Amino acid sequence: MKKINVLFYLLGMLFLTGACEEQDNIEPIGNWELSAPVLAGPEENSTITLNQEEPNTAIRFDWQAQPPARTTG
Repeated sequence: MKKINVLFYLLGMLFLTGACEEQDNIEPIGNWELSAPVLAGPEENSTITLNQEEPNTAIRFDWQAQPPARTTG
């Protein structure tokens, strides 16, 4: 009985190992291009001064949301 359990275990491990192969033939649908984010805050070329007395002070950076550029072809 133990031999059959070992056999099933080995067959299961062989199946799992074979199922984890990377598929090289997957192509993305459409031509997707990433657009650059636009910084909304702080203002462009502004100076940010770090304070050593308060090192945990948060500095907030904001970006405007850009819709993705998608071209179909």
